[in-house]
Amino acid sequence: MKKFCFLITLLFIGVSLSAQYVSTVIGGSYENDSTWVGSKPRGSVNQNMTINGYVVRTGDLSFGGGTKVDIYKKFEIIGTLISTGDNFNIYQYGYVKVYQNFNAKCKIDIEGGRLDVLGNMNKESNSMVIKSGSRVEIFGNLYAQGTIKVEKGALLIIHKNFDTTSNSHEISGDVIVKGNANLNGTTMQATGNLVVGGNVTINNSGGSYQGDIYQPNGGNFNGAGEFNNLAPAGNDKLLNEDDALLNELGNLGLLKTGWTGDVSSDWNNANNWSPKKVPLSILNVNIDVAIGKHNPIISSTASMRNLTVTKGTVTIKAGAKATIAGNIDVKSGGNLIIEHDLGDKPASVVHYGTSTGNVTVKVTFPTMARNWYLGHPVVSNRNDYPAGFNVWSYFHGVGSTEWPSVAAGTSLSNPTAGYVVQNTTKTITTVSHNGALATGEQKVQLKKSSPLGFNLIANPYNGYVNPNSLDFTGMRPTIWFRTVVGGYYKFQTYNIEAGVTLPANSSDLIAPMQAFWVRTDVDKELKFSNGLLSLVHPGSGANPHIKSSAQPADDVLYLEIANNASTDQTAIAFRENGSVEMSRIDSDKRLNDNSVPDIYVVKSGKQAAIAIQPQIEGDAAVNIGFALRKDFNKSLS
Repeated sequence: MKKFCFLITLLFIGVSLSAQYVSTVIGGSYENDSTWVGSKPRGSVNQNMTINGYVVRTGDLSFGGGTKVDIYKKFEIIGTLISTGDNFNIYQYGYVKVYQNFNAKCKIDIEGGRLDVLGNMNKESNSMVIKSGSRVEIFGNLYAQGTIKVEKGALLIIHKNFDTTSNSHEISGDVIVKGNANLNGTTMQATGNLVVGGNVTINNSGGSYQGDIYQPNGGNFNGAGEFNNLAPAGNDKLLNEDDALLNELGNLGLLKTGWTGDVSSDWNNANNWSPKKVPLSILNVNIDVAIGKHNPIISSTASMRNLTVTKGTVTIKAGAKATIAGNIDVKSGGNLIIEHDLGDKPASVVHYGTSTGNVTVKVTFPTMARNWYLGHPVVSNRNDYPAGFNVWSYFHGVGSTEWPSVAAGTSLSNPTAGYVVQNTTKTITTVSHNGALATGEQKVQLKKSSPLGFNLIANPYNGYVNPNSLDFTGMRPTIWFRTVVGGYYKFQTYNIEAGVTLPANSSDLIAPMQAFWVRTDVDKELKFSNGLLSLVHPGSGANPHIKSSAQPADDVLYLEIANNASTDQTAIAFRENGSVEMSRIDSDKRLNDNSVPDIYVVKSGKQAAIAIQPQIEGDAAVNIGFALRKDFNKSLS
């Protein structure tokens, strides 16, 4: 038998373990001995340090002269960092976060890593080199007496002011300053972008600035020296160049666009904006309509970060789709109108931020004297509804009357409480609701003491809600809509856990202001939130009034019954968690009124609109029930 001998050579790449502190533990405390190989450092460090793990220092930290610091993983200093050493290096995947100030006389090299300083950074001497792929973000001021070099592909963000004196700087990448940039007595060599939200002062005593300087907010500019590419306020050249930089500027609130209304009311006409570009989702939009100019109208689609209406009126038409990722601020001289047409289509306004100022929500009722199941779109009262309108609220287990009439002046300030409205005027009538929009988290109290535990609640927002984001703990995972089809009232049903809808071509989206039924087994508080992506636009086509088209699941059996007047459906789904007995994941059947026939599955002697059966293994039997009305059963199929 031959024997083989292997020589295994272990290579360790790093720095010598002598005369230094080395961390190896992921999530280790700076103060714990187990975080370190060998001896443990103290508050003042006079030896080299290597961070190979995740280390948190609670308190200030000072590196003395002659020290070298190498960061390969994450290092957090919950205090002030002082370094008078020789080198401070952050390598690829390295991350340093300083919770207070960073005072640095050392040479700083960031080679693909990241540095965050939540306070001010004082770069007293030596250089700070931010290499390609690196990111430095200073949330206070940056004072630089040493050289700052930002290579191409690197990013430096300063949330307050950038002040430099008596040194040279090189900018080949991107530098964003939210405040003022005071670059005095410096030699500036640059080919990159300098974006400044405030004023710019440059005394370019040597070299030349070959890059672009942008002042999107139109601050003052005072420059001495050579500047080849000064981009004036309102210059939109940047908007077509760098998507990554644009996103950063949008996050910082530095990108703005203003409405001029020079040619029309069309939101999507670039000639109505300054600069002449239709707003993007990263842009803050300001509406300040001058005398004789057009007010903006959104009739198709629109996107923006924040919307400020200083003067004039913004109208979002019924059927339009508008996304406002940030905040809405309606000043005293402005107005925002959102239109919903119950006979046609509502608007769809996806809004994730806050809302200040009054907004007008206009709701157009058709001539039919039907019952509309709604929620209140703003904080106001019953006086919104004129003569000829009846309003009833569901009692939610309180009082002796199940549907008490809502008298004029009664508060309807909770937009999550559903109610019923009837237009008896026999004319198309538009009702205007004026007040503060429902934003953020909205709550509604559910009562198990309501008949059979059914509670009528409403979508509190002006956009479509996805019910899958709601917490159905203690509740039956089903929602029911009351609607009119072919002149007859019917129930539409959606089973949350099974993902099954009735009828088969409907979906789960809850339209703006739409009230719907839920069934609870416990008293609980149900929360809505527009900050958890619960708002969505319909996927395609015009906005649906209550439902949008969807393909039925291919593992669901739909059965339909029809008579002279109308039709009804029941659905049977096969799931691992299904049961032959009635359970909480089955959807109760709510029987239709008048001449509409009913079809349902009978489980445990109860009626189910959507029945969740166990997966089929061999023969299986399902009991089907019918409810039929007289005089309308001459033709039954």
